[in-house]
Amino acid sequence: MTTEPSEHRSTQALRHALDGTAMLFVGSGVGFLAKALSDEKLPNGRTLANLLHKEFGIDEGRHSLQRISQFALGKLGPDRLLALLRDRLKVVEVDDRLQTLYRLPWLRIYTTNYDDAIEYSRRGHCLVSSFTLTDDPSTAPQGAVVHLNGYIDSIKPDSFNKDAVLTDISYSVNEFQDSDWSHRFLVDIRTSRSIIFIGYSMADLDIVRLLLIDPEISRKTIIYVSPDTDDVELETLSSYGEVRTGGFDDLYTRLTDVSSSYVPVENALFTELRRIQVKERLGSASSAELVYRQLVYGRVAEKEFLLSAEPLPNTSYIGPRAQLTQALSAIDAGKGRDIFIHGELASGKSCACLLAAKHFINNDYEVYIASQGPHLF
Repeated sequence: MTTEPSEHRSTQALRHALDGTAMLFVGSGVGFLAKALSDEKLPNGRTLANLLHKEFGIDEGRHSLQRISQFALGKLGPDRLLALLRDRLKVVEVDDRLQTLYRLPWLRIYTTNYDDAIEYSRRGHCLVSSFTLTDDPSTAPQGAVVHLNGYIDSIKPDSFNKDAVLTDISYSVNEFQDSDWSHRFLVDIRTSRSIIFIGYSMADLDIVRLLLIDPEISRKTIIYVSPDTDDVELETLSSYGEVRTGGFDDLYTRLTDVSSSYVPVENALFTELRRIQVKERLGSASSAELVYRQLVYGRVAEKEFLLSAEPLPNTSYIGPRAQLTQALSAIDAGKGRDIFIHGELASGKSCACLLAAKHFINNDYEVYIASQGPHLF
């Protein structure tokens, strides 16, 4: 069963968007509101696959987009395939209503689309800063547009499979969940006050897995889908947030109503802070995988540690620090207030901070962490 978000909840989400404290996620379902060089509407994945089938006289729907793209790359070569994609993905016209949506002061815009409709709409009005998974996420400013599957203006013939998550090969080498962007994405969804999805079917499993990590995320997520979305997909989508079945028209109508009377709040978001909390549900990764990530990539099993889970009996993910224990005892006894932790690179400072966090959480304090310290104001 799906539930429509309350009027207050959907209104609040759009106020957050106007404040600059909400994140937008765009899928190919809004492609009908833009035209490309070919004078055709922007294609979704199925339409793009059918276009490539037609190019080779193959019956439509016979192969997946990944498979037919890999075939096309081999037959046409990267230059011709890229030219074909540009003809269908380089934008020359965007509906004014969609442009209004894209020009809001979003914390970040994430999209699985290859086209440049967002950039086309924002150019000359607000920040236009585009990123793909090959770029450094630490350089992405607030309001940046992140193309998770590749961006038509960044695809190069000599690195086609790296630049475009389109073919079988590129899908096999794309490891979004283990990328630096995965961490940036998690920071964004945790610090955003609201998350709005439009034109998206949740078909990208990497994104779905990330949304499932934290059940609190679904409580601030609204998913706008077309009125003809079937019950099976509605049931699935309702697991990730509140579903609104009016599609783009509903979203734009509500945005117009809110904009007419709401005065945005300036400096409303601490974009680099997130609260550390004990989560009741453990993740799906095995203890061995968590230890591997911790030792190789430095990604501490935060949730498991806070829940006192153990990779092995009587073994913690983080070992104790004697000096830290003494400092925490002094604070508990009223003999101090602040702790300064310093050390060389990879000396355990972050782990010591998490030890301190657990201590204070267990004593009913709220604890926050700076995800990107250099970006704090």
